[in-house]
Amino acid sequence: MVELISDFIFPRGIGMIPDTVMTWSTMNTTSLNFKNYLTSRYGSVKEVWIDGAKGANEPYITYYFSDWFSKMKEFQSSMNIMSDAGPDLRWPGNEKGVAGSTCWSPINRTSLSIGNASVIGYQNIGDPKGTDWIPPECPVSIRPGWFWHKSESPKTLSELLGIYYTTVGRNCVMLLNVPPNSTGLFPETDVQRLKEFGSAIDTIFSTNLAETCSVKASGQRGGKGDGYGSVREIWFDGAKGSNAPNMSYYFSDWFSMVKELQSSINIFSDAGPDVRWVGNEKGFAGNTSWSTINGTSLSIGNASIEDYLNTGDPKGTDWVPAECDVSIRDGWFWHKSESPKRLSQLLEIYYNSVGRNCVMLLNVPPNSTGLISEPDVQRLKEFRSAITTTFSTNLAENCYIKASSQRGGKDGGFGPENVLDNDHLWTYWAPSDDDNDHEQWIEIRGTNGGLRFNVIRIQEAIGLGQRIKEHKIYVDGKKVADGTTVGYKRLHRLEKGLVHGQIVRIQIVKSKGLPLISSIGLHFDPFWHPKGSRDQSSLLS
Repeated sequence: MVELISDFIFPRGIGMIPDTVMTWSTMNTTSLNFKNYLTSRYGSVKEVWIDGAKGANEPYITYYFSDWFSKMKEFQSSMNIMSDAGPDLRWPGNEKGVAGSTCWSPINRTSLSIGNASVIGYQNIGDPKGTDWIPPECPVSIRPGWFWHKSESPKTLSELLGIYYTTVGRNCVMLLNVPPNSTGLFPETDVQRLKEFGSAIDTIFSTNLAETCSVKASGQRGGKGDGYGSVREIWFDGAKGSNAPNMSYYFSDWFSMVKELQSSINIFSDAGPDVRWVGNEKGFAGNTSWSTINGTSLSIGNASIEDYLNTGDPKGTDWVPAECDVSIRDGWFWHKSESPKRLSQLLEIYYNSVGRNCVMLLNVPPNSTGLISEPDVQRLKEFRSAITTTFSTNLAENCYIKASSQRGGKDGGFGPENVLDNDHLWTYWAPSDDDNDHEQWIEIRGTNGGLRFNVIRIQEAIGLGQRIKEHKIYVDGKKVADGTTVGYKRLHRLEKGLVHGQIVRIQIVKSKGLPLISSIGLHFDPFWHPKGSRDQSSLLS
């Protein structure tokens, strides 16, 4: 990652008081003024950089770093604080833009202190046994010094690329200072050099992409093969922060390169072309969720199309299913102070992603040792067990099934019994071809004792397209659920909890052509306890 900074000096005139010792009261006032200045001018602040270095001839000053760090986190909890001692990012021990050839993100923070020259070597390489995850950030200026001077020129492209390889290429963030000139603007020479630098990085990325998809290796875990072997999916995120530099990404070129190297790979981005972002990182698809969409209406990094991405388009000409990306933790990275999401939260995400015709992509970040944390491992096991417990048994399996009609008559091969077999793709119930103008439904009838369930599963024969636009579900004549699209899988976790009834009818209200249903399931989810729920057998009997 390369970041650009300017205006990095603590702004004057916002409350700084030239005391030889800054008291808590003074610091508190200054911090409040600084916070107001930052938020009013810059909005959400991604990072604050604290430099504790003092010149040999400077007066003795006491800095209250711990108090400042706490106050900043109180102002904005997502802010990253960079200093010699972290807590979020650490200085690598020099301002040349050179990380250690050995460079660990973990380190022992108790061994660090701000302004301590004796730990520079330790800061530069990190510690494989470190207990704190504090990646290094390499600050360096595009010019010889931190400030603009008319007599100076920006570093050459080869110099910047050399720094890129010794920072980003060594597990670091490259923090590039670009100082404004005497007019308060970036010099044109610096702007042009940045453009050249950005273009060169794009070329480097394309090369690395090619290596990822095609490089040959002497061996790999699990057997012989090329690099990572067959890559199932590659994920492109085109989002840029509001203050990020205006860089052009060559997505079309990259997509073509990836497909040339591995034609079967699925490419994910805001605009597909194979899998699309769902429009949020909560793991929730739209209540209406079409796999079809118009690719010409999509562009990467365009916030105005998030709702369109979320619902898809019934008239869409491109088949680009949505994928719901979400983390097992609050953020995408591991933090010691955080815990994984509760099982109930993961199950809610499952029902609102997989249960709404989407793929659920669950991020599980490694901890400071490079391994998956034990609490996350246990939560994953609980999650897998809960899904298996709920869906391994189909309570409709031995029931009598009936439909409003079927294509080809009794022996036509499209009867309602197909929804209870083990083929959820290519066998299906199809109503009669002339049944478009009549009510279309399929019923599951329980045997003695009736049916007790709280989840209803419906799946279309997705290989033949997505058709259902609206449906309703009744138990013994009373409506218990309704919805719009179905797609590959629709899961209705009943809002009122457990239902006890005899006849379950799924009515197709609207569809694009004849609805084709490949599978139906009635399931009991023992983890679902909605507020105010009670056994509804008395209501449905």
